[in-house]
Amino acid sequence: MDPYLSRTCEVLSSPDLVFSRPGNNTHIYYKSGVCSDEYTSSYFVVYVRYNGAGRAIETAYSTAYLPVNAFIIYQRTNQA
Repeated sequence: MDPYLSRTCEVLSSPDLVFSRPGNNTHIYYKSGVCSDEYTSSYFVVYVRYNGAGRAIETAYSTAYLPVNAFIIYQRTNQA
C-alpha cells in the first residue's frame, strides 16, 4: 500500500463513512474512489485508535466490505 500512503490524509479529512468499534476506541474511516487500479477495491479504509490524549493510525488498506461489529457515526450526504 506504499503508493497510497499519501492518500491517507484525504481519507481522514474527507471521509464518506466513519464507523466506531465499541470497547477499543477505534474509528474506521472509509472513502471511495481513492484507489483505482487492478489491485484495489471500492474503498480505502484507515483505522485510527484514540488512546488518552493522542491518536494513532493502526492500518490502512483497500476493501470492498464495510466493518462488522461497528456502528456508523458519520455518513457524507450527497449535495444536490
